[in-house]
Amino acid sequence: MTPGNHQSSAWFNIPMTRVAINPALFRWARDRSRIDAPALLARFPQLPSWENAKVQPTLKQLENYARATHAPIGFFFLPVPPQESLPIPDFRTFAGRAESRRRRPSSTISSVEPYRDQAARWFDQGVGGVAIHVALCRQHGYTGSYSSVTTGC
Repeated sequence: MTPGNHQSSAWFNIPMTRVAINPALFRWARDRSRIDAPALLARFPQLPSWENAKVQPTLKQLENYARATHAPIGFFFLPVPPQESLPIPDFRTFAGRAESRRRRPSSTISSVEPYRDQAARWFDQGVGGVAIHVALCRQHGYTGSYSSVTTGC
């Protein structure tokens, strides 16, 4: 086999693994990211086929799409898009008008935000960061990191 003759090699004919994803999750991630549709289409030309369930993406394509839309890849394996709520109001404006439909990406909000007041009270009482992290995990099901607790309060 010559270096330029790849067609005769069985190694290059490895089938791509496609993953079955609910098409609504592609739209959810796109809307959540607030990236313009033309920009996403430029990066992912098969996006309309994915959103219409005509073609399923490969795992690598899904990983790239998740990264581009700042969506956790595990969310794409859910049966329906998750309902996300923001724990804090968004008072940003655009040209002097409130943009109520615009949401702040959840990746910019600290995971400790819903527990900030409680954690701050514990810090003020002299409770250590490790103890606070453990208490939040046990009492509230907190899944964030220790550093999020210590820097978020």
